[in-house]
Amino acid sequence: MVIVTRDTAAIAEARAAQLESVRVAAIARINAEVGRVREKYITDLPGQDAIYQAKEAEAARYLAEVPETLDGYPFMAAEVGILAPTAADVAAIWIGMGAQWRTVAAAMEGLRMAATNAVNASDSPAEVEGHVAGFLSQMEAF
Repeated sequence: MVIVTRDTAAIAEARAAQLESVRVAAIARINAEVGRVREKYITDLPGQDAIYQAKEAEAARYLAEVPETLDGYPFMAAEVGILAPTAADVAAIWIGMGAQWRTVAAAMEGLRMAATNAVNASDSPAEVEGHVAGFLSQMEAF
């Protein structure tokens, strides 16, 4: 008679490794989806985020000072007459766009963080998939 024993520790270790692999893949999907949706709202060019931040800072400084010339306001000087007819109008647009982006970005970041935390706390691949599916459904709102 042959007695077969199961190496339960090895089985548990293999299941844990599989679950970790599923979690890593799920978080990559979550992050990729956030990146894809962000591109609806922002230009994905190297350094563009720094330009947007500089424009918003320039706009805030302009509105606080209301200078007589655009010396020291290079982005604004470049876009007056293109984006809007006056420096004040350009500044208002940049400030408004920054506020809109922060609202959208904060909402997406909250969903992303909640989904990754839920994935990391999941006990099974099926549970991981459920969290990813819920996250993707929520992202459709954007």
